[in-house]
Amino acid sequence: MKTKGFFWLAALLPILLAVSAAASGFEAADGHPGMTVRLEDGAARVTVPFTAEGCQYLLRLVDADGAPVWIDQREGGGVLSFGKILLPAPQTAAVYELILTSDAEGFSPITAALTYTPPDAPPEEPACPRDGTCPMRRFSDLDPAAWYHDGIHRVLAAGVMNGYEDGTFRPSAVTSRAMLVTMLWRMAGEPRVRYDAGFADVADSAWYAGAVRWASSSGIVSGYDDKTFGPDDGVTREQLALTLWRYAGKPDAPDPAGDPLSRFGDGGRTSGWAADAMRWAVSNGIYGGGSDGRLRPGDSASRAEVAAVLARFGG
Repeated sequence: MKTKGFFWLAALLPILLAVSAAASGFEAADGHPGMTVRLEDGAARVTVPFTAEGCQYLLRLVDADGAPVWIDQREGGGVLSFGKILLPAPQTAAVYELILTSDAEGFSPITAALTYTPPDAPPEEPACPRDGTCPMRRFSDLDPAAWYHDGIHRVLAAGVMNGYEDGTFRPSAVTSRAMLVTMLWRMAGEPRVRYDAGFADVADSAWYAGAVRWASSSGIVSGYDDKTFGPDDGVTREQLALTLWRYAGKPDAPDPAGDPLSRFGDGGRTSGWAADAMRWAVSNGIYGGGSDGRLRPGDSASRAEVAAVLARFGG
């Protein structure tokens, strides 16, 4: 077996840098007859038709600066296939290169260029004219000109929130625990779970039962010490933040040295169990203070406020 000094690279296999499987927008230049490149689903598959048995073949994907993104090494013998090579998804246009080398006698390196063009950004949604086409017009107690328009419009259009049978939405009403878990359940696609939460006050026939089972089994909400859920209990703003934080997978809170809660006159009133969630919500623009510079962590969350928060949470 012949060697040309590149076997030490085996320690780098199979992937040197983190790459995304969701890449799109790649194109391959005209191929070399000694190597076929096929692009599909954010990945490249490379086939080398003729390889010498017992010889080593090294395939590298490098960026425009020559830095390796992916490396693999195979022993030859007939048709050799490299795949699936996950391609990166940069924010701007970029050029990459596939380089095939070998210790086979007389083998010259083969290269193939890959160019990446970012996909076009989706068009922005047109602003609501706030006329008869606005979904808020279905409810007698909603004003399309009010501060809550954008949030309520979005949750109504997405089917996350509904109104009452009497044709009202009740934007100032306190959001209950049953309402909140149902909203998140709808956002998650209404998954069905086989789980007995064991809450004495949640009947199987309740309109929120499926949502409670899902949220409880997912660790998004929990019950009380007496094995009840309290579906009609109101939700406070810090409880809302905690529930969303859990729904999002408990992202890391920012460095306490730059505590965002200190920007608010009442930020220090946040309960310890909700502090990380509130810091996360403020840092990500999900929560903001009112015109009085207060965060109001212990205040009840109205349906209009929850709509605004969910709209910001969903981007």
